[in-house]
Amino acid sequence: MEQRAEPHAGALADRRRRALHDLAASPGSLDDDRHVGRILGWEVDGHDVNVRTELTGIATFTERFRIHSPEGEALTPDPSDPVVAGALDVLALTTSVSYLKATLPARIELAGRAAGPAARAMLTALLTEGLAELALRNGLGRLDGQFEVVASPDTARTVAMTGTASATRPGTLVTVGGGKDSALTLALAARHDPDTLAMAVNPRAPMERTARWT
Repeated sequence: MEQRAEPHAGALADRRRRALHDLAASPGSLDDDRHVGRILGWEVDGHDVNVRTELTGIATFTERFRIHSPEGEALTPDPSDPVVAGALDVLALTTSVSYLKATLPARIELAGRAAGPAARAMLTALLTEGLAELALRNGLGRLDGQFEVVASPDTARTVAMTGTASATRPGTLVTVGGGKDSALTLALAARHDPDTLAMAVNPRAPMERTARWT
């Protein structure tokens, strides 16, 4: 039987050092103590929602989203609606992981309204449980306790992600990628909530087939 070697105790620190050396504008100019991941939040610009994440000393990344109705009409999100603002907070947190995993910064700061305890708990789960496969494949060991997620010092006030009870109803929303993970998640969710809603970003045929099957 093949035995898997235990992850080296310093594997995560080594990966962080290599990433900073390879990605920093000036090699050797960054170290773990000075490198921070920052989720800078979102802004609505007409039909577009811009979400920004910064890796200090490397780059600031902006993702641009345009949300359409089922009929294909481009929607203009209303940031004054607490339900919309809460959804955009979640969007900012989830999209940031694509960039944070490049360097796996030990300290991550949340700016703006999405800096409350619920947001910090969600991001911590995305980084530890969500990146468990990355950690396993790279021999990094468990990522629990490897990230300090805090409110940015520049954030004047801390606001937890909340909506208004009168404008929402309890329910289950499952993002669909078209693979076995989303199929299994949808099947399990539908057992508990027959009205589970499937959602896909830039839907393709495998995503649509998975949602129809469920």
